Parts: sequence; C-alpha cells; structure tokens
Amino acid sequence: MIKLPSEQRKPFDNIHRFGKIPDDKVWVFYGPPKTGKTTCASSFPKALIIECDPGGADEIQSEYPPLKPKNIEDVRAYIPLIRDSKLFRTVVIDTVDTLGRWLEDDICRKNSVEFIADIDYGKGRNELNSRLTRIIDNYRRACMGDKEKGIPPKNLILILHSRAERGKSLILTDVLEMWIKGQASIIGYCFKTSKNGRMQHFIDPSGSGSDAGSRNPYLANCGPIENTYQAFSKGFDEYKTMLEMLIGEKGVVKFFESEGISPQQFEEWLRHRSILNYGKDELMWINKVKIDIIKELQKNKRTKLDAIINEIEGYGR
Repeated sequence: MIKLPSEQRKPFDNIHRFGKIPDDKVWVFYGPPKTGKTTCASSFPKALIIECDPGGADEIQSEYPPLKPKNIEDVRAYIPLIRDSKLFRTVVIDTVDTLGRWLEDDICRKNSVEFIADIDYGKGRNELNSRLTRIIDNYRRACMGDKEKGIPPKNLILILHSRAERGKSLILTDVLEMWIKGQASIIGYCFKTSKNGRMQHFIDPSGSGSDAGSRNPYLANCGPIENTYQAFSKGFDEYKTMLEMLIGEKGVVKFFESEGISPQQFEEWLRHRSILNYGKDELMWINKVKIDIIKELQKNKRTKLDAIINEIEGYGR
C-alpha cells in the first residue's frame, strides 16, 4: 500500500551518503577525442567496458577485457547478463554517439532511405530518440542491483563526444540532451592541458562554463580534478572529513547542542543562511564560525556565540 510520509526526517540524516563515491548512479563523461574519457571510466572498480568505438579500450589496462558489440542487437543482448551479474560494479558504454549512429543506420535501412531526415514528418528522428533513450534506460535499470538476489548496484558511465566548435557542449539532439541530463547524477567534462612540458588529463564535474554538473555537493563544487578514480576517492575522503567537522561527535552541531541549540534549530538556521547543499566552501564557513567562537570563548567572551544563539532562537518565535 502506498503511504505518504507521516514524520519529519531527522536533521542532517541525508548528508552522510555524500561522503562516499556514488556506486549506483548514472555518470556522463564527455569531451573532445583523446581527452581521457575511457581511461577515467576504466579506473572505476570492476569496470566492464562496452566498446562500441573500436580500439580505444584495447589501449587501456582495464581490470576486465572489454565487450566488443558488432551491432545494436549485441548491445541489447548484454542487458540481462549485466542485470544478473554479481561480478561487475561499473558498466561503461563507450560511446553513446556510436549507439546513436547504429540506431540511425538501422532506422534508415528499414525505411529504405539514405538519411534519417528523408523520413517524413520527423518520424525517423523521433524513433531514434525513443529507441536510444529506451536502451540507456534499460541499462540504468539493469545496474540498479537486486538485494534479494545479492546483486550489488553498479555505476553506469555513458561516454560521449563534444565538438570543438560547440565548446564544452554535448553532441546530442535537444530531446536526448535533456533526457540524459535528467538521468545523470554526475556529468563530467574531460579535457587535457600541457603543464611543465607534460600533457595532463582532467575531468570537471562542477559545471563551470559547460554542460557538466553534479547532484553531489562535493562534486558540484570541486572544480577540475585528475581523471582517475583514485583522485575521486581522495577528494571524497577529504570531503568526508569536512562532514565530520559538521556532524561528528566533536562537530559544530554537537557544539551548539551543548549550548542548548537543537540540531533541528541549527539546520533551520543554516537554511535561513541559504546553506542548502553543504558544498566544500559552505562547510568551511560553518567550521570557521565554530573556530571563531572558540577563540572568543578562550578570552572569556561570548559576543559572537550569544549573537548566533539569539539569531537561531529568533527563527522559532
């Protein structure tokens, strides 16, 4: 039976999960050719690469050999096998662009036309949108896992290209672009740059000047990082430490609780301060508030502490 929530959630109970790398989300890695998209994806734990673009995955020392589909039927056939697999923790489609071309060729062949635009009334483009989104959605569902069967969830990483003339934008029709952006929790722009005579590869999941962006508060504010899972892991470890400064046993919430401010009151105060996502900069500001108060208390002064307490208590009046 469907039920609506009957109780309020506990304060800060939904931010613990932000301190670890997501293991059950849809990721998008996109960028110009040869910017490390497949390399980054292959560094994720127990990654299975579905190599639609030939050659790329062969040059990478991935944990498992890639699958090499010859057509769209092969890509569909993998879905139930991936759904039932307990071995892999990451599934990589390399690339969605190629899947789209295979589907477009199939649609043109069935309609006896050379180009998809030759199909009247936009029916060909509509069919392409529908079929491609359906395949990706079936992969997303296959990666959700099944607790009853002991099948763990999997990250699904979609690799796409971008054109230089479009800057940091995805190469997709408007319909597909909006659908993929809606499904993906993390969209990272891959690029390379020369530093000290050496080419370095980065991924930017924060969305600065691009289609990139993330629902995770750490990734939404981290800026460009090295394009490896190890770099992601290091960043999340640092972010987890910052979360502990907020909600840990010696954190800011406990400190204010000792001064008579409940976690509910403190969370409400943060909302009034427009602190909603708990990004790195926001967490640093919250911790600085505590540090400044402690420094003042060491001088037997309570000016800042009493001012904040009065402000917090004022919201409940």
